[in-house]
Amino acid sequence: MKDCPEPGVYKAVPYSDYAEWDALNISSLLWGLMGDGMTVNMRRLKAFLDGEIGHKSSDELRFGRAFHCQLLEPHLFTDEFVVLDLCEKKVNREQPDGSKKQEPCGNAAKYMTADGSPRCGLKGHKPPKAEELEDYVTPAEREMIRRMREAANEHPEVRAIHNRGGSEVCVVADMHGQRCKARLDKFVRSRDGAWIVDIKTIDPKKLHRDGWSKAIDSHNYHVKAAFYIDIVAAVLGRRPEFLWVACGKGEGFDAAPFAPHPTDILQGRGIYTELLSAYGAATATGKWPGAFPAGSTGGPEVIARPAYAISRLKTLYGA
Repeated sequence: MKDCPEPGVYKAVPYSDYAEWDALNISSLLWGLMGDGMTVNMRRLKAFLDGEIGHKSSDELRFGRAFHCQLLEPHLFTDEFVVLDLCEKKVNREQPDGSKKQEPCGNAAKYMTADGSPRCGLKGHKPPKAEELEDYVTPAEREMIRRMREAANEHPEVRAIHNRGGSEVCVVADMHGQRCKARLDKFVRSRDGAWIVDIKTIDPKKLHRDGWSKAIDSHNYHVKAAFYIDIVAAVLGRRPEFLWVACGKGEGFDAAPFAPHPTDILQGRGIYTELLSAYGAATATGKWPGAFPAGSTGGPEVIARPAYAISRLKTLYGA
């Protein structure tokens, strides 16, 4: 880790440098929150901070990074991402007349040889000592990203902020006794105020009011939004506006801007504040309690089955 800079707003910071700053971000902090969105578990957070558990790279995360770059910093896309075509490794394929012919493999590539030839890694089609590329897109993904970007820019709210402010802007502030950091997808600042824009991709079937409402809850987007709002407010002295831009991944390529409900921001603030407080206590005492600390309940806690399961058999067996 590297020393974190003093509180302020920082532009044009490479992600690799930001990641090394010795400060807490909300994505890390949320490893201390259990799946119910309420229970704090510092033991789990410590396991993440110690590198025992962590984010796993996936095609979904890779695609999300590529889309963010194309939407917010299109001038950097060709520098940051490799377009991997289909695997070019020659294989013997039987022809209609029974003969064999050498043809390209044709599977989706994940590797590249030293001379730039794409390889899939299957059936021995992997270059020696090759590592799987982290930042690449297939031609089909590149086309999907292009259409998603067009759909997002059809909205006046998105167009209004697209050419203003900065992308991937870093913010540092001291919050509840802890040095914190954030990297904002888009940050627009003017005389009239400031805006934070957070870009999200979503299953197009879920891009409706109820679907987005559930996504906020299941992914803790309200906690992240509250954290981003407050870290900027700590630096500027006033709270910025906040906007999500949800972009459907395929099937019509719809997109929509959403603003968070004030109650969600209030509750999200309560959650991240409790996490920061628990983190501060853990670092001060050296004790990292789990979800059910010993002695916290005065004995074994009684936990019933879900209410729906109980009511289902109530008429047969009673309450």
